[in-house]
Amino acid sequence: MLDKIRQSKFGEHNLILYEDYDTLCNIRLEYCKTTLESLNEMVFLLSDNVSISNFFLGLKNTGLDVQKYRSEGSLIVVNQRKDISV
Repeated sequence: MLDKIRQSKFGEHNLILYEDYDTLCNIRLEYCKTTLESLNEMVFLLSDNVSISNFFLGLKNTGLDVQKYRSEGSLIVVNQRKDISV
């Protein structure tokens, strides 16, 4: 599935169907790693129901130098707030 995601073109809108939440988490981790290391792009992620610390731990477990990308500003993860009132 990750190969198909990598083949998508800038500006495309794609639908990703996954079997379970763990599969989604693995896709997200591998895509973020590829985006940072190989494509030299920035990752800005609004976390959903995974804690930010668990997300960073998952990225570290893929072998990514999380601290390097955070310190240079190319990896930004923000906690999604569900209690925002307008």
